[in-house]
Amino acid sequence: MRMKMSRFFALACSLVLVGGSARAALLNLTPQTGAPDLFASFINVSYTASDKTFAATGFSDTYYPAWGNGSSGTALGAGSWKLTATLGADNGITGGHLDVYNNFGDESPGDLLLSGNLVTGAAGQVFGFSNVGAANHDEFDFLFQVQGGSLASDYLVWGNIGAIILNADFASGGTPFTGDWSKNFSNAGSGDSQTFVPEPAKYGFAAMVVAVLGAGVAQFKRSRFCVVS
Repeated sequence: MRMKMSRFFALACSLVLVGGSARAALLNLTPQTGAPDLFASFINVSYTASDKTFAATGFSDTYYPAWGNGSSGTALGAGSWKLTATLGADNGITGGHLDVYNNFGDESPGDLLLSGNLVTGAAGQVFGFSNVGAANHDEFDFLFQVQGGSLASDYLVWGNIGAIILNADFASGGTPFTGDWSKNFSNAGSGDSQTFVPEPAKYGFAAMVVAVLGAGVAQFKRSRFCVVS
């Protein structure tokens, strides 16, 4: 079993490296029915080309404990939602973090709802955006590894990988993203986002490996990454 697992991880790592040159695209992520989803609104999006940093800050809005099952959701008030990301030379993710609070700002002790590190890797594998020439460039897709917060256990029941679909809504104002990462862009604070557990088949290969490693070899057979809902 140990030899088989070693071969699996060697193959996984080699395929992730191959995937590094994949053409960027949206990740086509969809929420897993019955899993939690957290909605945020009034999100300010900005990107600074000089240091390739992406930032999005807004308000945690509504929490849906069981997406797609008719749940009306729980209003969260004016909590803070903050995502930061750093891009590499190939526009993949080299670092980043998500923090969602049930109160605005980072007051201590505060009520941290959800936090996690962005999954790093190639654009088109763990980070999605529309290519140059697309009709619009409002959507940005991220994957993150769930770490903490009062809602973390709700997410971890379904797996340790979460997804973020951020709609920047450049149509409402700002300097739109055109698909060119050498230029700054920002919106007018009208973005919104879902933070949910994606269908396991939609993780992307690099994130699938993170999910397996996060689960640990002892939990390998119990990992849900290969279960299609």
